[in-house]
This record gives sequence, C-alpha cells and structure tokens, in this order.
Amino acid sequence: MKKRALVAMFLLFTLSLAGEDYRKLLDRTITAESYERTLLAVSSLPHPTGSVAQRDNTQYLAERMRKMGLQVEVMTFSVPLPEPRKSALYWEKPGAVSFPMQEPALLEDPFSESREALVGFNAWSPSGNVSGPLIFAHYGGKEEYEYLLSRGVKLKGAIALVRLGREYRGDKAALAKKYGLAGVLLYPDPQDRGFRVGTVYPEGNSLPAGGLERGSLDTLPYPGDPLTPGRPSLPGQKRLEKNPLDGELAVTLPISYETAQKLLTEMSGERAPEAWQGGLGTIYRTGDGVGAKVVMRVENKTVERAVYVVVGKIPGKSRPREVVALGSHFDAWVYGTTDPNAGTAVVMETAAFFADLAKSGWRPERTLAFVHWDGEEFGVIGSTEWEEELERRGERVVLTINEDAAVGGPDFGIVATPGHRSLLVRYVERFLKEYGRERFSLKIPQKFDVGAVVSCGSDHCAPLYRQNSGVFAFWSAGSYGVYHSLYDNPLYYQRFVDPGYLYGRDLSKILAGTLYLYMEEEGGEAFDGADLAEFLLGELASPAWKPFFEKDGYLRLKRALESLKGKPAWRGAEAGRVRGLFLTPQGAPQGVWARNTLYEQNPENRYVALALPSLLRGDERAWQEFVRLFEGLAGTGDASGRP
Repeated sequence: MKKRALVAMFLLFTLSLAGEDYRKLLDRTITAESYERTLLAVSSLPHPTGSVAQRDNTQYLAERMRKMGLQVEVMTFSVPLPEPRKSALYWEKPGAVSFPMQEPALLEDPFSESREALVGFNAWSPSGNVSGPLIFAHYGGKEEYEYLLSRGVKLKGAIALVRLGREYRGDKAALAKKYGLAGVLLYPDPQDRGFRVGTVYPEGNSLPAGGLERGSLDTLPYPGDPLTPGRPSLPGQKRLEKNPLDGELAVTLPISYETAQKLLTEMSGERAPEAWQGGLGTIYRTGDGVGAKVVMRVENKTVERAVYVVVGKIPGKSRPREVVALGSHFDAWVYGTTDPNAGTAVVMETAAFFADLAKSGWRPERTLAFVHWDGEEFGVIGSTEWEEELERRGERVVLTINEDAAVGGPDFGIVATPGHRSLLVRYVERFLKEYGRERFSLKIPQKFDVGAVVSCGSDHCAPLYRQNSGVFAFWSAGSYGVYHSLYDNPLYYQRFVDPGYLYGRDLSKILAGTLYLYMEEEGGEAFDGADLAEFLLGELASPAWKPFFEKDGYLRLKRALESLKGKPAWRGAEAGRVRGLFLTPQGAPQGVWARNTLYEQNPENRYVALALPSLLRGDERAWQEFVRLFEGLAGTGDASGRP
C-alpha cells in the first residue's frame, strides 16, 4: 500500500508541475487571432463536398497540420453524390414563373452575392416533374396525415407543404411517399426561426424571409456511402448495384417562409387545427386535395465525387492502434462558418496545442488523431468511410470528440455517451479549477447538466454504433438562426455568433486542457458503468416500458443496474473489454452495419434513438442475455451473456 501511495503522490506532483506548463502553453498556442485565421480561411467561399473550394480547404488543413509537426494523412474516398441541376416551383397556370430557389442578395452582406452557392436542394430527393393540388400537413407526421384523411382531404397525388422541425426532414419525405403524395415542400416557419423569434438578418440574427434550409434526406439504416455499407469506399471494394434509397422518397424541395406564405394565401379547404397555425400572419388551411395545383421540377444528377478525410496524428506509445479522435466535418452546404467550420477552427486550435506539447517530448498512450471529415452533410460519409478503413487496417476508435458546429454563442455546455458523462464532468471541472473559470468570456454553469449522446446524426455515428466508442462534445450555444442557409457566413458569425472570436478561443482552451488531463490520467480509455446504469434506469422508467413493468426480467434488470451504480469505473484495457460486451459481430437489431446493441436510431424519427431496442421489441433471448450481462457486471451474477 505504501508503494502505491508513493506512486500516486508522485503522479499528482508530476501532473501539478506539468499543469503550470500546460496552462502557459494553452495561452501561447490558442488565441482569438489564430482561431479567426483558420475560420476565415476555410469558410470565406462556398465549399460543398465535391467543389474546388473544398479541395483547396483539404490542402490547406493538411499543410497547416504538417507545419505543426503532426503526422498527416489525406484519405480520398470515391462516392456517388447527387448534384442539383434544376430546382423550380410554380403554380400550374399559364404564364406562371418559378418561386425563388435561391436566397436573395442583401445589400449589407457581400457574401450573399455569391454565384457559387447551391440552389435550394435536398440531397437524395428523386428527380421528377410532378404536379398536384397543394395541401398543408403541418410537420408532416403520421398523425397529421391521418387527421387529413379523416377530414376527407385527398392525399394521393397531392403536394404537401410541410413545416421543418420536430422530425428529421428525410423521414418527412419517406412518409409522404408511403401516403402516396407526389411531392413535399419543406419550409422553416417564422414561429420557429424568423421574425417571430427575433429581428431578422442582417439587422438581427433570425432567418430572413427568403432564407432556405438545405439538407440531406438520407434515411438508410446506415451512414456513409450508400453503395458500400461496412466497407470503405475505395478501389476494389464491392459495391451494391443499386442505391437502396431509390424509390423510397417523395420529390422534395426546400422553400423559404416567404414562398410558403404566398402558397398558403391561395389555399382552399377548412381551417387547420389551432395547433397547426404558425407565424406567417395568415390562416393556415388544410387544402382539399383537389384545388389549385403547383408544379415541382427537380433534376438531381448523381456524380462520382472525391470525399476527403484529413488526419493529423500523434502516435500512441503503448497502444498505437487504439485511437482517440478529435474532429469535425468541414464540408458545408454554402459557407458554413458556424455549421460546421467553427468546429474546424476548434480542432485546429487544439491540434496546435498538442503539437507543441509533443515537441517537448510528450506522447499519449493511445494515438491522438485530429480529423477533418468531408461529406457529412450528405449522410455522415467521410467519417463513416474513415472508421471502416481504420477497421480494415486493424485499428479502432476508443473515444470520439465531435466538434461539429462547436461555437454558436456564449453559453458553454458538454454532452457525452452514457458511461462517459461523469468522466467528462470530472475532468472539465478539474481543468476549470486549475485554469480559473473566471478567466473565460463564455458563460460557464456552476453545475453541468450533461446531455446523453446516443443518436447517430453526426460524425460520431460510426465509432459509436460499430465500436461502442465513447463520445464527448464541447459546445457553446446562442440564438443561431440561419442553419444551412446562404447567410451562415463570416459576416453573420462576426456580428451575431462570436464577436471578437473569444468564444471560439475559450472553448478550444477548455477542450484542449480537459483532453490533456484525461489523456494523462486515463490514457484516453475509461468507462463508468454507474453512469450507464443511471441513464438506462431513467429510460426504463419511461412510459414506453410500461408493458414490461411486471416482467421478471425487467425487475431483475433494474436491480442489477441499481447495484452497478455503486461500482467504480473501468479503466484502460478493462474498459475496452467491457464496452466490447455490448457489441455483436452479427449486427445489432437495426441491421448488420451497426453492432452496438445498446442503442438504435428511431426508424420513425432519426433525430432520436432508442435504448435497449431489442428489449422494447420483446425479444426474449435478448432479455435473458442483457439481464445476465448486467448482473455479471454488477457482481450479482456472471458476465457470460452477450446481447
């Protein structure tokens, strides 16, 4: 015991000395000026995946990290992606002209004058020239369509005006197809984003009347290249003959709320329910499915495009094939200064700190990788292909820190996977105490309410769903109102997101300092079963589990989880072993691509996920295996079961 105590004291003493040095290094390497330089370098031109500007950004990021002294690799994956060739919407009557399919230029914003910006476009929408009577379907969910049918509204062949939000836009397009609609028009209602929320851009930060929300409609049960699930999209890899998305979606276009208002004022039919009335200042009517018709003309061509992943590494000294990845995607629908490239700048600031630390002789136990992923907006493509390629090489990700759109305002927060939330809080609090939380411009809460990352909507998806990798995310929030539009550009960011670039600087310092402490003490790998148990107990208490409340397996599972709450966290290789118990090589319930049996994307709304999905489906074998597994981990049984 004396020897262990001496070792612990020496470690604390060493870390204390290193702490003084790392705080000074943070101040020297992470500055508002360097953050600004990176952010403007990558987001001053429109740079969607496949563009020349995105290729130039790839070269810029690679060269910057080489100059830092990191080991740099640029991976190039070849993926068939849709490109808009025509987007048009007009009334079916003589002389009708198309409603605007691009945001208007604003006199005060020179970035809005770009001719390189993509038109209004939903990736993976089928091409088609369709016409039909216009109906209003509120958020476009099952309950809305059933209500319309109950009121005698004809859906088949109609075109639905649908409000963005609540559910994922791709699920809206898929459900419309199932109900026989010819097309979907997606618009942001000003009650959610626009003049009802606040003053519109350029005077304020809310979405102006002509703003569009571009976005993907990908509804596949796996992210990445649709043609190479489970395999990196590289030469020689087997491809599916057909994209599984074909025939699954209604023809879809994004429109502005200015256009939506013009459509609503011409609609007939009964007044929509009060809950459906929005912020446009006109009566929202359902339409009748036989009234005035609109025409949608959509031509999207699939083109083989390069999807880049830029990696800068500090190799691990003891477990180099185990990777701690800090990354953000760097592709955008237009400029993407806030989403995603604030995250790009955070990654680069943190990389600069660790690169200088490595020059002094510091080495992590596991490989530390700073990663810039391309193709996220189309369907989380670059990060998925990267993870699949790492698997092919015999490497695995143990922790992903995903900084997608990291800086959105002054309010600092953190989220993590269950099993890692308590760990993240511990090291963030420790860093803030050592560095001084009063030194930051960000508003930092006295107590953190850490959200649980269990869904699959960004670049942590493949490591989490295929390897049960831990996930951290550091972010700062505000009233960001121009999501996926032309107006998310450097001018908007400077005026309304992060004046002076102090929030980006501060978030980068907190991330870098916290990660340094975590890598030093945990080596990048730890797993807190008590934290996972707390999350799962909360899930088991929800109404969705009511049919199982009296089940013997349910009661045993709850008892095991309660016992697990008293256990210490696993660390190092043992943490990796325990995380691996929740993986199955045969594929999780949602299909063979995913292996994590703890979580599954909700097939009706991909913005959320289900916990323990096989149990919710009443799979008796899964009930037995999960009960046995958790009883084993809690020490109340054996751990031989694998779900």
